[in-house]
Amino acid sequence: LDGFILLRRKDITELKAGKTNRFQQPILNHEGLLDQVDFDFRAPIESYGSFLADLSHDEIAIVEDELAEPQQFLIGTVSRVDGHAATINHFSGVGRLVEPKETITLARITSCQIRTNYIQIYQRHFERVKKL
Repeated sequence: LDGFILLRRKDITELKAGKTNRFQQPILNHEGLLDQVDFDFRAPIESYGSFLADLSHDEIAIVEDELAEPQQFLIGTVSRVDGHAATINHFSGVGRLVEPKETITLARITSCQIRTNYIQIYQRHFERVKKL
């Protein structure tokens, strides 16, 4: 219901569905929310590099290194991906491009997100600004 997230398999400690999930599914279906989910979405998920390299040049992603001190949170478009790192055209919370571009080592990435509600707010904002 809220975009897509790619996680390292080794970081997933548990998957479960219980009574709450079974209760919520018919409600979500009745509200038409399940119809909005792109169940046909496919992306290369062999690695963070293949996932990021496959994004369109204008798709906003969140790329994180949650183990860094301080944690690294980058939101922006992917400028470049090579064998070891990704370069992100990232922006601040107030929508200002941050220079220089940030390079993050692929091995340090703990999650990548696309098409979340949070990201879509910025995506629509930048599309509106571009039209002005």
